[in-house]
Amino acid sequence: MKFSQAIAKRFMLGGKGAGPSRLTGWIAIIGLAVGCMAMILSISVLNGFESRVVNRIIGFEGDIRISGLT
Repeated sequence: MKFSQAIAKRFMLGGKGAGPSRLTGWIAIIGLAVGCMAMILSISVLNGFESRVVNRIIGFEGDIRISGLT
């Protein structure tokens, strides 16, 4: 078992007298997970809006513009 896994296991599972710190640890992990999910969701939504805006802008004008020499 890696050192970081051993520390995490000891912190999260605890032993006698680890009640409040155990609860606080789980609340912190759940908070981080919810925050990461919210950031991923907002980035995905913004990328979708960006592609829609680009497609609408391209739709207003043709890809090639032909004009005279003067």
